[in-house]
Amino acid sequence: QLITDYREKVLVDLGKSTQRSYGRNLLRIESRLGSLAVSQITSLDIVALIEAANATWTESNMLLCTAKMLFRHAAGKRLVPVNPCTGIELNALLGKRPPVKKRLMLTDAELRLLLNAKMRPENLLAIKLLLGTAVRSDELRNAKWEHIDFGKGVWSVPSTKTGPGIQIPLSKPVKGWFLELKLI
Repeated sequence: QLITDYREKVLVDLGKSTQRSYGRNLLRIESRLGSLAVSQITSLDIVALIEAANATWTESNMLLCTAKMLFRHAAGKRLVPVNPCTGIELNALLGKRPPVKKRLMLTDAELRLLLNAKMRPENLLAIKLLLGTAVRSDELRNAKWEHIDFGKGVWSVPSTKTGPGIQIPLSKPVKGWFLELKLI
């Protein structure tokens, strides 16, 4: 019931990617702890949940974040006197966070290889558009033709998970790639 209430009152207002991530972790929480009354769940249950997930450090962190938010909601509804996630540190459970991968920067040779790889034309155009506009793949995937003003040479990306909408100026090659994609 708590998870259903959380989904209806909190999760619906979060970004789509957060909804997917939290949704996946809410299923984990429900399958492991769903048979318990909310008031019965202790920090030991949360630790066992994280350890049983056998997930990467990053995914375990997202599971802990989801649990923290869920039980924060429970505390707000006065179902628990204190959030059972309080004081749980992932470093203590899984060790130090692995180093974050460095950003990928393609060499000229790698770019040539990528742009000459055998693939469907629409996939090649998508790669070119991602490289030419520096948008997130989700922003390109969700783009609509009415957001692109070929006359003014501007793509209006609506608000995203990180903030308000942005205007992307269309260089001559980018405009051409969009027109090719539109033909396909």
